[in-house]
Amino acid sequence: MEIQIGDTSRNDIHRYSVITEFGNPSDELLREWAIYCGSVGEIVEENIDLNLYWVGMQKILPILSSIALDYIWLPVSSCSVECSFSMYNNLLNNDRQKPFLRIIKAINYVVF
Repeated sequence: MEIQIGDTSRNDIHRYSVITEFGNPSDELLREWAIYCGSVGEIVEENIDLNLYWVGMQKILPILSSIALDYIWLPVSSCSVECSFSMYNNLLNNDRQKPFLRIIKAINYVVF
């Protein structure tokens, strides 16, 4: 992954308010954000391992690295969600519900 530099509007933490912690940032988070924005220009490696980068930044930017380590592992597509819906659909299709309904009817018949 390449970290882009040059676009100063990326330094505005409120631009990333979709991240819950950035919606109302603490003074300490703002301080860490300023340090991070000042150091981004120093990164010249094109293929950087984000996990290693943020683990290495934990002593300097503990709050920001904790947030980053949570968010970099989120799925970037809905493929996994769609796959789970497909699996649940197979479990809950009409053919599988019919035996369940027959069992419920049989239990009701026996009890009453």
